[in-house]
Amino acid sequence: MKNGFHSLASAALLLPLVAAPVALGADVESLPIGGLAAWGDNLFGQATVPAGIGDVRAIAGGRDHSLALGADGIVYAWGRNKEGQCVVREGLSGVCALAAGEFHSMALLETGEVVCWGSNKSEQCEVPAGLVAIAIGAGDQHSIAVRPNGTVVCWGSNVLGQLDVPTGLSGVTKVDGGLYHSVARTSAGTAVCWGPNLFGECSVPVTATNVVDVAAGYQHTLALRGNGTVVQWGKSSGGQGAVPAGLNGVTAIAAGDFHSLALRNDGSIVCWGSNEFEQCTVPAGVEPVIAIAGGGSHTLAITDLCPTDPDKTIPGECGCGVPDTDGDGDGVADCNDNCLLYANPLQQDANNNGEGDFCEFAAHGDLDFNGIVNVADVQILLGLWGKTTHPFGDLDLDGDIDAEDITIMLKNWGPVF
Repeated sequence: MKNGFHSLASAALLLPLVAAPVALGADVESLPIGGLAAWGDNLFGQATVPAGIGDVRAIAGGRDHSLALGADGIVYAWGRNKEGQCVVREGLSGVCALAAGEFHSMALLETGEVVCWGSNKSEQCEVPAGLVAIAIGAGDQHSIAVRPNGTVVCWGSNVLGQLDVPTGLSGVTKVDGGLYHSVARTSAGTAVCWGPNLFGECSVPVTATNVVDVAAGYQHTLALRGNGTVVQWGKSSGGQGAVPAGLNGVTAIAAGDFHSLALRNDGSIVCWGSNEFEQCTVPAGVEPVIAIAGGGSHTLAITDLCPTDPDKTIPGECGCGVPDTDGDGDGVADCNDNCLLYANPLQQDANNNGEGDFCEFAAHGDLDFNGIVNVADVQILLGLWGKTTHPFGDLDLDGDIDAEDITIMLKNWGPVF
């Protein structure tokens, strides 16, 4: 519900429009990392980011609580804890997506397992046995999941038909839930809603075509089209249904109870609807952002750590704007590799001097990397004689393997360290 969380689609928020579901076995490390910001209603501390969270990969907002997936893989929850919605299951790991309802919280694991905690008064945390999912969503007191075959399963409160998935619905990639309604986006680019339709929240307009994402507020619904425009329907008592004229370049959407959010391709946030708690007043210095989520009357965002990096290598091993190249193919980015000349995945450094053993051994003439310079190394060197195989064997780095290299080898005769 209201969370506007975009599962793994967040990884492409500033790239061409993408609405891919979470894939089983998806690598959470592929999610971009950013800072965490929150504002709006803070009655229960839901807009106060707890100290120590650090950078995050995913966010979700419930009625009065907030969730974040830390870059450290830990799920953090804060705000109102009336029903235990902020008591994260001990040992929870491998999370790749989050969702939040009124008093319950959800997590999708890389394995496809769905984990739920908090209120279970309407059985919204009774995850169906054996369920494997690729996407999740949370309504007020109900839960939604997408199976790998694109079908949808719902559980929890069904007081007004929010669990009654339309017959034949398939190809679903994204789901979300409101107070009493549910919405899905299909691979065909359509938005499908079910529930009571009390305020037209399930009357999908004909203009909702080429849909790439959907979001559900309290009793209103949004759809993001492939051309970067937003279509909205349902209740608009707080102005949440009045999409700003000319809004375009949108890459992500989210919804709160009575406010709506759009993230533009320049990292700016556009918000409309109720601003009673300043949930639509973006704090100075927050933008640009790479992900958004709407809580009841609060808003969350993941801030862009690399606003000047168009390739969004954030932050990777090497930091903003620095490609994580791996020249020697040992699985360690060059910026962190203690020996760039030879593959050394374990980064051995016996004397702890910052230079990898392989590079240091080779510099001493230990060409077989066994820790000692001896006859075997001379034989290797002679086999390379006269060749310009720099730097291997070219101990003086003059571009040739010759007698001078033999001299260096003899000076280092014996154990390298």
